[in-house]
Amino acid sequence: MTRKAPFDLYVASCEKDGGIYQYRIFEREMPQLIGFTPMDRPMYMTVANKKMYVLLRAPFENAESGLITYDIDTDGRLQNPTQILSTKGEVACHLTVDGEDVYAVNYISGSVIKMPDRLVTHSGKSVHPERQTSPHTHFVSSTPDGKYLCVTDLGVDKIFIYHKDLTLKSTVNLPSGHGPRHLAFHEDGTHVLCANELESTVSLLEYKNGVLKLLDTVSVLPNDFHGKSTAAAIRCVGNTVYVSNRGHDSITVLDFLDGHVVFNKTISTQGASPRDFLIYHDLLIAANERSDEVTLVFIDQEHLVKKIAIKSPVCVTVNQ
Repeated sequence: MTRKAPFDLYVASCEKDGGIYQYRIFEREMPQLIGFTPMDRPMYMTVANKKMYVLLRAPFENAESGLITYDIDTDGRLQNPTQILSTKGEVACHLTVDGEDVYAVNYISGSVIKMPDRLVTHSGKSVHPERQTSPHTHFVSSTPDGKYLCVTDLGVDKIFIYHKDLTLKSTVNLPSGHGPRHLAFHEDGTHVLCANELESTVSLLEYKNGVLKLLDTVSVLPNDFHGKSTAAAIRCVGNTVYVSNRGHDSITVLDFLDGHVVFNKTISTQGASPRDFLIYHDLLIAANERSDEVTLVFIDQEHLVKKIAIKSPVCVTVNQ
């Protein structure tokens, strides 16, 4: 698919002197920096309602995370920041906007919040001796039908389904020790894919009326790889599933065929530890956190287009 050019790319740099960079991407030229909004350690951002919603790691003395919102002007620049609101937990790492409501998860605290003050804290643990001694919520989003919310908990190996007021609807167990991190939704509205961080796997689930059913779990690493790697972000475009690997430093491509996911290949991100990425038409755009760079790679040809040097890039998005 041919992409539209130019377009604007936003990159969150999770540093004390970091912030959000706005780049304009042209077809054959280097990305042009057209805006920078300084802020303290942005962890995640999303665009909705012509606004940019941003989670800050620890803007308060009590170490709680915060939510700040910016208007997006006609040139894509961030303007008119709101007051920072506490997420009432530590290390908020993901958020979603549902109409006028904003939900966020606090990884260290193992909680989910409907801003500003409806908070639910998980309990329990799983089998990993270091990473699963307590709950660690990592992702929140609306279900495919828009009726409920999905919340992954890496620490207890479960996905929780909540009503919009955060009363519990249902839960589903993932394989022990796999650590569910992020979700992607197939366009058919009935299948959900979960990137499991600790064991570098993807689980396929069936969704219906606020209930998830586990169908299958497959590895996202090549059979000949024996190093240390963890899965991070996941995207689903048509019948193709993409998962980022931190350690193998690649994007795994899975095919969704006849109700199953099948390993296809990996694509190098040309950088180290791709925490986040997006697929924008024919481009793979990866935030390589440990090598301090964002890379743009053509998906089909699998060759590097451009590199952008940015400290600790942890999240990338575009304003469509």
